[in-house]
Amino acid sequence: MRYNTDMGEYELFGLALCLLPLVAFAGCAMMLAAFRLVHLRGDWEAAMRPDATGKWPLARKLMVCGATLGLLFSIAAWYVMRWAERLAD
Repeated sequence: MRYNTDMGEYELFGLALCLLPLVAFAGCAMMLAAFRLVHLRGDWEAAMRPDATGKWPLARKLMVCGATLGLLFSIAAWYVMRWAERLAD
């Protein structure tokens, strides 16, 4: 996708508002999948224990990715709120 330099600030704001729920949904879905994997493995310690090669299990990877997307969502939401205040002036 090529960046459109003619895109105005209002269009970029609208694009940011459309992408924020997608980021939040992806983060929540990853966290829910990780909790489901913990449930399937039996308990928390068994689900988070690295395998024989020392690699992280899928549940731990999903937790980290989901938490990272949640953090990204909160930072982006704060930034978009400030952006909306600036556009309102």
